[in-house]
Amino acid sequence: MSASNIPSLKGTTLKELLLMEFPPLDYLVQDILPAEGLAILSGGPKIGKSWFALSLAIALASGSQFLGDIEMPKTKVIYVTLEDSLRRLSERAIKLLNGLEANENLIFYTEFPKYGAEGIHHLKKILDENPDTRLIITDTLIQAIPTITGNGSNQYQFFTQLLKEIQQMAFERKLLHLFVHHTKKGRGQTTDHFDDMHGSTGIFGSADVALMLDRVRENESACLRITGRDVQEQTLPLTFNSDTCQWLKAEPASQALNPTQQKILDCFVSETAILQPLQVVQATGLSPDNARQTMRRMVKDGLLLQKARGAYAKAVTLSQSEQIVDGESLSHVTPPLPSPVTTEWEPKEEEMGECIPEWFETEIVTEETNLESHPESAISEEFLAYM
Repeated sequence: MSASNIPSLKGTTLKELLLMEFPPLDYLVQDILPAEGLAILSGGPKIGKSWFALSLAIALASGSQFLGDIEMPKTKVIYVTLEDSLRRLSERAIKLLNGLEANENLIFYTEFPKYGAEGIHHLKKILDENPDTRLIITDTLIQAIPTITGNGSNQYQFFTQLLKEIQQMAFERKLLHLFVHHTKKGRGQTTDHFDDMHGSTGIFGSADVALMLDRVRENESACLRITGRDVQEQTLPLTFNSDTCQWLKAEPASQALNPTQQKILDCFVSETAILQPLQVVQATGLSPDNARQTMRRMVKDGLLLQKARGAYAKAVTLSQSEQIVDGESLSHVTPPLPSPVTTEWEPKEEEMGECIPEWFETEIVTEETNLESHPESAISEEFLAYM
């Protein structure tokens, strides 16, 4: 085609855009999952992701409640589960139905070609046979996609192209495709929870909505982190009913902290206490990396406030004003740290104990301090690396 035959592109002015009317966003699960597009549900192994996904599928297929109080429309669901046997699915479905009558709206596939040309062909054929399908669940993403080797850029391109094709099919069929996915081993090395999602960033970037189920093993309380293009970013407290194996909404006040978070908050024995990760390490026995990374995340979750570099205060009110760990008060780990941009502050040995190492400088410096103009105020490089 010659350049003269290429049609012109037409843009949209801001005025034209603002005069357009759009229908309200349709939800499959109100305020959590949109009715169309690509969704990712991620979480650690064996913490209840598959129970969550199967509970969602049964609620839709039966037109019952999800998460305890969300009324679901009755519709057809396709469930591609590549890590479960029919026996396990049967046992789990009986528990989740809890007396509800089973119907033919939920169709399971425990064997399926990889989502290359053959797998997508079969998906389209199944949807042609079941045109009223509103949800496809694939558990798990890694089991369903073809194997890819190569460097990061090749993987990113592969995932974005493949998931874009699956996403486009979902929009064309007016349904949601939800992938169950894993988080990385050794997660917690970043303050953004969704950075813990396993694999290429192309997976997270391709999703219209991403959910992360965050739960400490053997703890019934959890939180569901939600982010996406058209959904409000939120963290929803949940609890797992071990008798019915259902995930239920929990009251925000009853959301349980994980053990590491609780240990850290227990160190703040007053509303005005200011602590450094090193002091928490001394009081709790946590590893330095674990304490530091968890405290950073607690800032993002609204549990702590960062008062200065490496100095944190409590941002929530504990149920008890005086906290005890192993039968002893932790007041001794709360030395009187200086106010921002102090001068010539020198810690007293009896106040600091063994919490502050010898290489700690004599002044705490806030982010506002100009280190170049006040070189004597700078914290040692070793301390900054530690924090």
